[in-house]
Amino acid sequence: MGTAARGPSHGCGRIGQERPIRRGIRKGAGRAGAPELRRGPPGKERTVSYVTYKLIHLLGIFLILVALAGMAAHAAAGHRKEENSAYRTLLVLHGIGALVALTGGFGLLARIGFGHGVLFPGWIWAKIILWLLLGGLIAVPYRNRRLARWLLPVLPFLGLLGAYLGSYKPF
Repeated sequence: MGTAARGPSHGCGRIGQERPIRRGIRKGAGRAGAPELRRGPPGKERTVSYVTYKLIHLLGIFLILVALAGMAAHAAAGHRKEENSAYRTLLVLHGIGALVALTGGFGLLARIGFGHGVLFPGWIWAKIILWLLLGGLIAVPYRNRRLARWLLPVLPFLGLLGAYLGSYKPF
């Protein structure tokens, strides 16, 4: 018994069991061979949830803080930028983290109801300034080793300040 006599098979499953080559494709689902898109109930649009945006935002913040702490620790130990084999990786992590934190933050604003053209309250401006500060701190460790030493204990408090502003919205 050859496989040609039984028809096309992927080789998965039990011996002698036939499987179609394309599964999950309905006839007439658009162009030939294209899978049908699954949609939710009519009238209900799919959006990213508040919790998902919060996780995205926190991931970005963690990436920024890890990159800054890695560079600050290396510089505080007396090393130069050229000696840091992970320098480019830390730069990339910092940049991606900044972008992800910004995207998640504005997604959170959209979820809590801020629209276009609305004047932001003070706590949002404080978080934007904090984001700019964390973005600019990437240049500090190798330029001033004394500041790099101070940066290590300050970073957790900057993260805590951002969490406080986002959670309590004090002004």
